[in-house]
Amino acid sequence: MKRPFISALLHPPHGSWVWVLGPAFLAALPHFARLPVAIGICCIALWTLRLFATQRPSLMPSRTIRFALTLGCISGVYAGFGYLLGPEPGTALLLLLLALKPFEAQGRRDQILILFTTYLVILLQFLNSQSLLVAGYMALVVLITTAALLGIAHPPSQTAPRFRIRQAAILLLQALPVMLILFLLFPRLPGSLWGMFQNPQTGVTGLSDTMRPGDISELLQSSEVVFRVTFSEQPPPVGTMYWRALVLWETDGRIWRVGTNPEERSGTAPVERTHDTGGSWTIHPLTPLLEYVLTMEAHAQRWLPALEMPILPHVESRDTELPSAFLQLMQRGIEPTADFRLQLREDLRQRAQYRLFAALEVATPNPTVHERSRALELPPSGNERARAKAREWAKSAEDQRTVVAQALDLFREDSFVYTLRPPLLGEEAVDDFLFRTRSGYCEHYAAAFTFLMRAAGIPARVVVGYQGGDRNPLGDYFVVRQYHAHAWSEIWMEGSGWERVDPTTVVAPERIEGGAEALVPNIDVPRVFSSRELGWVISAWRGLTQGWDAANTLWNQWVLDFGFERQRRFLERFGLPGSSRLERFGQLALALGLSFVAAALVYAFAGLRSRPTRDALDTVYARFCRRLERIGIHRAPQEGPRDFAQRACAARPDLATAITVITDGYIRLRYGTLVPDKNGENLDRVQIRELARMVRAFQPRQSWMSSDQNEASAKHCF
Repeated sequence: MKRPFISALLHPPHGSWVWVLGPAFLAALPHFARLPVAIGICCIALWTLRLFATQRPSLMPSRTIRFALTLGCISGVYAGFGYLLGPEPGTALLLLLLALKPFEAQGRRDQILILFTTYLVILLQFLNSQSLLVAGYMALVVLITTAALLGIAHPPSQTAPRFRIRQAAILLLQALPVMLILFLLFPRLPGSLWGMFQNPQTGVTGLSDTMRPGDISELLQSSEVVFRVTFSEQPPPVGTMYWRALVLWETDGRIWRVGTNPEERSGTAPVERTHDTGGSWTIHPLTPLLEYVLTMEAHAQRWLPALEMPILPHVESRDTELPSAFLQLMQRGIEPTADFRLQLREDLRQRAQYRLFAALEVATPNPTVHERSRALELPPSGNERARAKAREWAKSAEDQRTVVAQALDLFREDSFVYTLRPPLLGEEAVDDFLFRTRSGYCEHYAAAFTFLMRAAGIPARVVVGYQGGDRNPLGDYFVVRQYHAHAWSEIWMEGSGWERVDPTTVVAPERIEGGAEALVPNIDVPRVFSSRELGWVISAWRGLTQGWDAANTLWNQWVLDFGFERQRRFLERFGLPGSSRLERFGQLALALGLSFVAAALVYAFAGLRSRPTRDALDTVYARFCRRLERIGIHRAPQEGPRDFAQRACAARPDLATAITVITDGYIRLRYGTLVPDKNGENLDRVQIRELARMVRAFQPRQSWMSSDQNEASAKHCF
């Protein structure tokens, strides 16, 4: 009968090499997706050729050809990358050499070396991604690679995949306690090992320090996660969640930029810091503080979104210049700015976690002369209709708030539309938007409103960040994605300081109260499920995405983010601060000591379970020997089954037939060659049960024959 294709591959002559090259291919598969296509094609072609060579040895290349192929691989990698020392070219070269190694393999030793190299290929994948999906896939590859290693060590089990996988799983589970101890206790270096190898030129989608029509629209089409937020107490309403990231001061009438503060440029504008209770930047909270933990994804920039307004709680300090809360913030690499933002000292190139505070209502100080001048600056010409409209409001209005109300009434009453696909604007972008197209999204409204306020003599600036967030009920946290990107205005009012004004609330209040999904409800749903008739499918899809995001959050929090600081806080709970070098060495010794103890316990437990015990066949034969002992025939420890049977037949010829049949059955099952069953077992359970039935029927009694009769009957034994 012809074997199935997969089963035939696992049997000779391909079997041994399929078990070696299969794990190598699975480990290399994620690398092929990001390396040049030629690398993957070469590796797969070489591995396939090696499999065919098991039946046709003439396909094996000579030593000269192998040497030429090796030089070709090195030259090709250098030509493709321009260098050899680095994560990407190093990984590519390792894969090519791993594809060539099987052609010079001579025996089991070389096969084991290939599998050990496969473990290294698995490890290299984590330099590129440490996501939960990648970790799960690589755990499966580790299991298969370990099973292949067991097959090489135990050749009789090569045709029993289930046996291999089961034994490999047992080995990995036994190693789990040691792994957990080392993970928790082994001293970590500040920073990230994986971050050392990240490409600094890698671009990441996100906010930029300029805003022009269309920028935020591109972000609104992306469901990429920006950060996650967990509140220590009751979270605020979604409509009040404004995440401040950038403040745009300068404009040419069309493009808004962060610009450079003249005071900062001259070095005369230090951030104001006071010791007033609850204050920093001289911001005074008017509502209770909100404490939250922000887990920021890498975005390769310095801005850090903070819930408006960010506050530093007052902490008593011996330092007469800075409150200790400020010092702690700066020690975490965060720098407060004069326009109430938080920014990082370096570009964020790996996931990071920050504990911050905010107040929804605050009192801010008067702007400096330079800040007021910047907040009123407009280009010398352009958008004349908008300028005239603003001057008209300023002349007829009683105060500043009346001007603000008239501008908002313009958006409310003149048929303005919120849309993610507005018409193109000309050079006079503000006039074009206000008096012609009247269609746009948050950045159009924020830019136009801020322009009108400045033209009316009210200091104003544009704030860019994110608004709202998607609550994940499975983890009780909020996920802020790129489609939550938002822009709003901030004006300075006499007597109350800087105030947020969001013109979008006038045109599309559902965007603020209901979140971004109110306008783009199917943005993170596959196109095949985006039909309104499939609402239940969309709901189920969102449930799955929430569950997957909750699992990823736990993975990020307890595995990837368990770095130097987190380990230090964890060990402090057990009186192991690790602040000095001696204490760090103590932690290392403790980790290694506990690892040895855990390994010894696992080994002892495995030894007890694997202690030699009588199997079913030995149990049956032992019962047979005990029944002969009852009639005075004892088996010596060194006596074999056949010798014992001959002596028993000589002593009791009347039982010779039964003794012979039982002994022959035991010898055949114990020492004979049987075809393994599908589970890799070498014993025929049906025949064992039949032998057990014969032993149960064997009930010998004391002899009643004479000695002469016994001697005569003994001649017929065997």
